[in-house]
Order: sequence, then structure tokens, then C-alpha cells
Amino acid sequence: MAGHLSRPVDALAQAAARLGEGDFSVRAGRSGVPEVDAVASTLDATGARLGQVLARERAFSADASHQLRTALAGLRLRLEAARLLPGVDQGQAIADALAEVDRLEGTVEQL
Repeated sequence: MAGHLSRPVDALAQAAARLGEGDFSVRAGRSGVPEVDAVASTLDATGARLGQVLARERAFSADASHQLRTALAGLRLRLEAARLLPGVDQGQAIADALAEVDRLEGTVEQL
């Protein structure tokens, strides 16, 4: 009887450990013991939710990073052009760059 209960609990503990290590694809097996299976079902749902949250966070971070890098690259190009091209109003270029920096700061604060 003890083995009948300890094996599924051990398997559940192993699944929980894998989930704790970041394996959100882990699914706990079913044992036929209703109480253990209820915990396994909850653990599976938790793993799925954590995986979804992490995927959304990674996608958000990648998108935000791309948008900020793009804006910074544009700002750099304008400043370099203002420094290198003859006849460019450098005061206006600096004012434009500062306006872009303000816009980027607002974006970062929103994020």
C-alpha cells in the first residue's frame, strides 16, 4: 500500500522539481489515486500558465528592445550626419536629438 502511494507522490515531486528548474513543458503522470491526480492536474495547469507568461514576457522584451534599438540607431545617424555634413545647423540638430531623447525616455517609462 505504501508503495502504491509513494511512487506517484515521488513522480509528482520529480515533475514539480523539473517545473521549478524551468521546464514548463513537464506534465505529471496520472496514477489513479484521485488526490494525487488532482495535484498533478493543478501542477500541469501551473506549468502551462508559467510557460505562457514567460513566452509573452520574452516576446515583449524582444519587441521593446527592437523598437528602442531602431530609435537609437536613427538618432545616432542624425547626429553623425549633423557633425559630418557641411552647412547643417548643429544647434537645430542638437534640439532635434534632445526631442528624440525625450520621446525615448517616455517610451522607456511606459515600458
